[in-house]
Amino acid sequence: MLNILQIPAPVKSFFDKFPIETYGPVEKRDDALAHEINSRIYNFEGSNALQKSANDTFKLGVYRVMQDSRSGRFLASDPWCLYAQLSLCKKSGLKLSSKCKVQEIKDSNPNSKHSVYEISSLAANERVLPVLIEGSSKRHVRSAAGIYEILNSRLTTAEELMYSLLLDSVVYDCYTSKVLYQLNFSEFLNLYGDRSSTAVDRLVCHTLREDLSKRNNFALRHRELVARGRYSQLFKRSDNMLQLIARVEENCRQTLTQFQALLGTTTGFYQDNSEPSYLDLKLASYIYCLLTLPESASMAEFLRQECSVLVVHSQKVISYYQ
Repeated sequence: MLNILQIPAPVKSFFDKFPIETYGPVEKRDDALAHEINSRIYNFEGSNALQKSANDTFKLGVYRVMQDSRSGRFLASDPWCLYAQLSLCKKSGLKLSSKCKVQEIKDSNPNSKHSVYEISSLAANERVLPVLIEGSSKRHVRSAAGIYEILNSRLTTAEELMYSLLLDSVVYDCYTSKVLYQLNFSEFLNLYGDRSSTAVDRLVCHTLREDLSKRNNFALRHRELVARGRYSQLFKRSDNMLQLIARVEENCRQTLTQFQALLGTTTGFYQDNSEPSYLDLKLASYIYCLLTLPESASMAEFLRQECSVLVVHSQKVISYYQ
């Protein structure tokens, strides 16, 4: 009786003539993914940037990184992220990056270094950036609020703390209102969006705006503006909303004029220090990001005409870490 599990003799005879070969495992390597990841990493430079092990390094997670046309260095596009980036340079004796990791690999220099990393804000528990990721096999992640608290603790005097809080309220609110309600989808995503998002750009943009409006309690200080601006990209902005934004900007202009007077005609840093203080870093971060906003929300003309000392100060701080 024929067994249905038995191989027919002609078939068995045919395959017995083929030699048996054993092949090794296929390497699980995705070069395209590795290239995409490395294109988002910008290593700090300087002798202190190189570490013996990846476990001794840190990565600063930011929204986007842009190349500064003046210095050629790669800087975070958001003021809080840029402040954290400059603060790490100051604390650890680092220099700003002049190229992304892809270029370093081409130059045969793929060592373990401290770095800035473009990531999605959804990777953070609070869904806002920056975040600081310390270590590799064992990681410790500091949130945006945690970073903010640590950096505030490094302000040495009550006067510096007062000025810092002024920047983080009046100037921060002006920058955030412009980013949330005066930029179109494309402009906003160039500053805060994930490079890989395409088909779902509008949904991503709406989510990012919602999350960003909650950072630093912006939504609590400007409830009416946030409520009116939630659908500003779908409908024409009302006169009341435009008036609210104009009021925030006017307060910012007055505050920046006061900081201009604070620095006076000095060509150095705050209180004529030989190197930038943390207050210098914060002020420079806000000025730089306000200067680089797209034309639809730009304050560049006001800053260059009315606050030229602040512009020069911002350039000097960035140049210090070249």
